[in-house]
Amino acid sequence: MAWACVMPEELSIVPRGLVCLANLNTRQHPVHRSIWELLDKERANAPLRYRLVDIDEQYPRSKAKRATYEWYVPKGILKTNWMHKHLHLVPSLIVIFFELDWNDSLFKDKQIELKNKIDMVRTNLDARAAAISVVLLQNKNSFPTVDDVYSSERDQMANTLCNYFDIPKRSLCVLPVLPQPDNLSAWIDRLEQTFIESSQNYYTNEIRRVKKHKETLNNITHQLLHIRHQFKVGFFSELKQDIPSAVKSYKNAYSYLTENARIHDTNILEMKIIAGFLTYKICRISFELSQPVEAINHFRRHADIFKSKIGPTDLVFEHKAWLSKQFQTFGDLFTRCPLAIQTQHPGFYYQEAAYQSMARKQIAQTCRRIEQADFDPSEFLKATEFFGQRPWRQHHQSKLFKKKNRKERETKTLKNILNRF
Repeated sequence: MAWACVMPEELSIVPRGLVCLANLNTRQHPVHRSIWELLDKERANAPLRYRLVDIDEQYPRSKAKRATYEWYVPKGILKTNWMHKHLHLVPSLIVIFFELDWNDSLFKDKQIELKNKIDMVRTNLDARAAAISVVLLQNKNSFPTVDDVYSSERDQMANTLCNYFDIPKRSLCVLPVLPQPDNLSAWIDRLEQTFIESSQNYYTNEIRRVKKHKETLNNITHQLLHIRHQFKVGFFSELKQDIPSAVKSYKNAYSYLTENARIHDTNILEMKIIAGFLTYKICRISFELSQPVEAINHFRRHADIFKSKIGPTDLVFEHKAWLSKQFQTFGDLFTRCPLAIQTQHPGFYYQEAAYQSMARKQIAQTCRRIEQADFDPSEFLKATEFFGQRPWRQHHQSKLFKKKNRKERETKTLKNILNRF
């Protein structure tokens, strides 16, 4: 019954854009270690999350993009690995640090070495649209001053490097931090602003890519895709730190799920799980924005809509377990917002969670005993590809529509044959 109460850790994490830092030797190089510590330090409302990677890091492969969704039937709404993948594995930006002075005697050789590293990263990205930036770690004495007569020459060298590496000019940065940094924190703050811009551009493009699919979807076989795409837009908006757009997308997904999507005994658990995810997102953000009334109203509506959506009568105990988890989770969110406690007490939701849990226990005790031969216990331990689907009944939505589509095509073919005669 754990799949009825699933609340993945990734859902509770506040999304931040993922930036991978490559070619930093933090164990043996003090300056590299200082750069990493400044970027990785805990800060309130930090827009980015940093991860140290090797230059040959392998990233998740990009799936082939569909030219059309006309005959595509989705197998479910949200894959169980999707949030984890975009929070921890798929970067919006990869930053390659490299020690190279403008007046380095081995400038050409190091230029080629750096180009090889960039090419390796591009190959490992496997057509993903993540941006690549290069940070040149340089000696302070070689950094140009305002009166430096050679500054224009160095600008020209920077332009040549950008063309050679095939990166935009804003993606090439210089840190004059060798051999020992002065005021490194200020330099890192300036550097991070360029990272934020590149990261947000990546998520903006991802949002546009997802939104393009909307025009090709229909309201019969693509109902799950409507919900999936709105969730993804909301999640990418959070990664971009565009909170108003994220809330709007989550609400659109919830409205479509409750007002347009077909809900029946076969898919009721998946719909309830995803509705719970969307409600968690909407309420968490509302509390963080000091809008407790908005959160309370949404949750009350959520509870009213799904209290009666039990599903198969033999699984009432499972429905009670799901309701208990919904009230408990909302109570947890409530306690984190001091302003909300002035509006209402979170204890009410914990009490309702306990009531639903006791009801689940009472109903479960009256259930028919299942003999060992009726099922294989290992079925309960199998992982599922999509949230809310049972291990022994995965991808049921696509199977249902494929049968329906095949029947419709056969009927249409027969009609065409009859019309000829």
